[in-house]
Amino acid sequence: MRSSLAILVLAYATCAVSERLRVLEDICNGFTLTTREGQAIELKARKQPGQIIDTFAFGNKFEIEVLLLRLYEMGDEVAEFHIVEGDRDFTGSPKEYEFDLVRGKLDAWKHKITYHKAKIPAGVKDYDLQNAQRLSMDSEMKSTPRDPADVLLEGDLDEIVHHRTLQVLRNCEPASGAWNTRIRMGNFYYTIGWTTGDWEHPTTASFFSEDHPAKWSTSFTSSTSGMSSFAEAKAIWDRPNLLSSRDGPTGWHLGWILNGAEGLARKIFLLVEGRPVWARDYKDEAALAKFLKSSFYANPQSYDYKIYPSQVHKDDVPQALLEHPEEFPTILRGVTL
Repeated sequence: MRSSLAILVLAYATCAVSERLRVLEDICNGFTLTTREGQAIELKARKQPGQIIDTFAFGNKFEIEVLLLRLYEMGDEVAEFHIVEGDRDFTGSPKEYEFDLVRGKLDAWKHKITYHKAKIPAGVKDYDLQNAQRLSMDSEMKSTPRDPADVLLEGDLDEIVHHRTLQVLRNCEPASGAWNTRIRMGNFYYTIGWTTGDWEHPTTASFFSEDHPAKWSTSFTSSTSGMSSFAEAKAIWDRPNLLSSRDGPTGWHLGWILNGAEGLARKIFLLVEGRPVWARDYKDEAALAKFLKSSFYANPQSYDYKIYPSQVHKDDVPQALLEHPEEFPTILRGVTL
């Protein structure tokens, strides 16, 4: 017969397992996963939590404010951050690697960060450049064995996933066997005080066991250029499912924010599709930055008709904006939480 102590230990262990399952069920039930046709996919608790591997590109030193917010929000739940930077900008012009200029501000997460330098062939720009950077990072990541049940995030630096969403990706799994999902994100412009609604091309999540278009090629060649690069990018970002929180935000896209006027002016002058109408009369970045400071930021809606006030509250934003507001003057410009 079992001793009273052994029976007591077994009872406590059973209660602990039951409590863990209850907590995980609450986490899973707080989110919905739906197909493009609106069909719900059940989310179940995993037997063991998985790891999240986050991948994105770094453009220049003006992205540090948004990058810092990303790490504050996602750092506890993400196992590895893989950041790639190319030696050409989006127009294909040569540029210096700038990640080392901001690395010192990221010390709290340095044990999780792997930085990849990509050499971009001459003449490569736009989607081709984006594709070349992704393939360069992917080829270096292949040296590390991956658990097929771990989760890969693919997105842009300014797309921040809510920490609760990351908990779902770590601790839950779809009954269909695949995430194959976009992560719903609010679309904010210039500050977190302006929005256009939901972001059309948010970060995607998938198990490593799922098919990944980024792994179709192992290097960038002329055969991967042009429309094939666009098709590959579309296959990554246009996943059929959508992951959403039932109560509160799932994530945020902080577009066209950067580190103030100089950063936004740099971004606008690098746009391969051309500058917006309100920015076309300025001959250089300095002149545009001056206009942004003196006129544009006072009321962006006067120039960009697509945006409207977001009316965000404390519960709607990344926690670091409340805990460390001094770190995010551009994101919080003119916003009272």
